[in-house]
Amino acid sequence: MVETSPKRFKEKLNINNLKYLAGALEVGGVYNFIKTASSYRPHISITDNQEELQQIKDIYGGTVNKAPPNSWTWEIFDDEAIQLGKNIYMYTPSRRATVDAFDRFNNELVGATKRIIVNAENKRDRFLKIDQEDYRELILDPYFIAGVIDNRGVFTRTIKKSGNIYKRLALSSKNRALLEALQSVHGGSLSPALTTGKSKKTVWTLFSDDVERLISKVENILILKKNKLAQWSIG
Repeated sequence: MVETSPKRFKEKLNINNLKYLAGALEVGGVYNFIKTASSYRPHISITDNQEELQQIKDIYGGTVNKAPPNSWTWEIFDDEAIQLGKNIYMYTPSRRATVDAFDRFNNELVGATKRIIVNAENKRDRFLKIDQEDYRELILDPYFIAGVIDNRGVFTRTIKKSGNIYKRLALSSKNRALLEALQSVHGGSLSPALTTGKSKKTVWTLFSDDVERLISKVENILILKKNKLAQWSIG
């Protein structure tokens, strides 16, 4: 049974909304400890377009704030972040250890021990102990997939000289296990992302008929990419 979240938005939460948010956070959200002047705060966030993120706030609570240079971030802190993390715990394989760390931190009274918890979490590789089998059932759920696409999906199409239109969906993530699971069920290809620095991302790309089949299952669920999908679908 799903635990209730803060009263101001608990009425809008249901299992499908939770699976949607879990997909968005598994593919590219942030779970971490934010440093303050005297301690740390458990924190969960997603960065995207302001207008659409307001809809995320309306469902899940939290705040929407400007994130330099030209984006916006939905974020939730402290007890609300911990509770939300618990509510989607079973749908977020790569985030469970962080939620456990949030909980230990919140229940710990000794400052030095709190710092040990934070430092250990900051050093941990969240992808080390997960593989595509952890996502086998989740990537069959349209709400989870919609969250994945909404956060990181990019829709493109190419019109050939013949007039034929080739559509493509691509998304990049550090969570290769999730992308491998998506490929194994929905098709497409995997390739290294062209990134700089230490970030190691993988790109999952889906083409033509495979894209149409997948989108038909989630198009009425999308929030962040709803308008872009409408533009992509024309023609």
